[in-house]
Amino acid sequence: MKKSLIVWALTLVLAVVSDNAVAIEYTTNISPGLTVEVSECFYMDIRLENVPTLLITAGFFMVHDSSLATIAEVAAYDGELEPDLWDGPTYKVPDAAGPGTYLLACLNLGAGVSPDDVRIARAEICPIAAGINTITITTIP
Repeated sequence: MKKSLIVWALTLVLAVVSDNAVAIEYTTNISPGLTVEVSECFYMDIRLENVPTLLITAGFFMVHDSSLATIAEVAAYDGELEPDLWDGPTYKVPDAAGPGTYLLACLNLGAGVSPDDVRIARAEICPIAAGINTITITTIP
């Protein structure tokens, strides 16, 4: 119960921070309306755009229908993927708010991450059943 409350409190705080930074948006390499076969996994790169300054923290909260797909893996640009933008370890919480959710937070305590190239992570998503699965991403700048 205590762990659950800590995750909820962290999620709530990060969501409030995200709402205050309305100019920052996320981008992905996935086009809306992507069609894939069941059991055909795909990768989704998550980046930030319209970033006005260097960042020392970033992240995202992802929500999807877990009866239609699984998040097989999330790799961050913290040395796990190149370029190495974030200091490790990155904070990853699968099922942070229940099935079908994922929270990732990362930080850079050095000079910060350039606003021109804010890569956060790459998620591998694997469909497990036919249907329309909407993936919602809320950024945590």
